[in-house]
Amino acid sequence: MAITLDPAHLPKLDVLSLAQNGLILRAERETPEGSIPCFLTRAGWEELIAHHKTTPEETEAQIGARLLPALERICARLLSEAAKEAEQQHKEDATVFTLQTDLFPSSAQTRLVFVADKTHPVACALIGTVEHITHILAITHNNVGQA
Repeated sequence: MAITLDPAHLPKLDVLSLAQNGLILRAERETPEGSIPCFLTRAGWEELIAHHKTTPEETEAQIGARLLPALERICARLLSEAAKEAEQQHKEDATVFTLQTDLFPSSAQTRLVFVADKTHPVACALIGTVEHITHILAITHNNVGQA
């Protein structure tokens, strides 16, 4: 199942600044061919790290190295589910999807939002809980006039 995303028709965010400021993190080591980059909110990442920590001595880097392969598979699955939902609802221009998952312990709903970087014509996916994504979008919106 595939959908086509035109960055010119997606909401624009400063994805680079969000990543540089640590508000979003890559959810994959490499973007699979034919896919788009996926980012996880910082809050989502911290929630996963806390939930999957097995010993008090385990570092974020160690937990992250263990989680990243699974997170990559999860991103592919979420993108596939969003494509199926868009097709079922006959929505070619849908940019926001709320999917039932067990990814985040704090919420059974995972939000996936398609956006484009405001300086480069690149489509990206942001992943987090509804609250995480709402927070990131609020920060972005509040900083629009402050540049």
